[in-house]
Amino acid sequence: MLRFKLGKVDANSEFAYGVHRAEFLNTSMALDPTTFFMFPTYPNPSMSANAFVEPTDWFSFGAGIYDGDGALGVPTGRRSISAAIEDFNDIFSIGEAKLSWTLGGNEGSFKAGAWYHDSSFTRFDGAADRGTAGWYAGLDQVLLRENPDVDDDTQGLGFFAQYGAADDHISPIGSHWGTGVAYTGLIAGRDGDICGFGVTAANLSRDPGAGFSSRAETAFELFYKAQLTPWLTLKPDIQYIRNPGGAAGVDDAVAATLRLELSF
Repeated sequence: MLRFKLGKVDANSEFAYGVHRAEFLNTSMALDPTTFFMFPTYPNPSMSANAFVEPTDWFSFGAGIYDGDGALGVPTGRRSISAAIEDFNDIFSIGEAKLSWTLGGNEGSFKAGAWYHDSSFTRFDGAADRGTAGWYAGLDQVLLRENPDVDDDTQGLGFFAQYGAADDHISPIGSHWGTGVAYTGLIAGRDGDICGFGVTAANLSRDPGAGFSSRAETAFELFYKAQLTPWLTLKPDIQYIRNPGGAAGVDDAVAATLRLELSF
């Protein structure tokens, strides 16, 4: 199967996406923070050309080139199509391979990708580099299905793990890992509810010019998404963050959120 996608695209809808981490609120769970500073994603998707090939049901590959001006501070989400085409100079390129399998009736996948931004970037030591690159990998695995005989039933336990790396002379985050679980339908009679727990650690640049006093920021997140009606959900979420921002003298933080979601 071949698929092509042209136009203004959120790259995270096609690359570096993990199904079992989609409901977490901490951005590092959904999108590896080593790519976040370069990635054309919400709220700044950008003009792009993408191609995807799936020669078998267990292997697929995709690649894309994007207007990379978002990494330079340009709000590409508001940029018109004509302006993006006229100023398509700084390019963000990405490629990703995916392996899929089923073990004991439980679906799993492994993704690995690499990216390159061809613009000129200032290093933390003040020197300039032409281009910067990074890579990432992610694992998703269903561990338990409550109703394995029902193909479209999503109740059960899913696991994810992820890792990413970038040049820490340019990127504030040199590497990152995250892992966690999400359970759909944990409570009897609440088949649409989702709860999850995850841990994510951003290893901060050790370049003296980056200005970090801590080597890592670590976040623990717990949430419960209650499906109150087919169109209304309520999601309490709590996070404990160690060494927030990697700054000296900043206490560990607790962030509590209550999110209401309407679907129509």
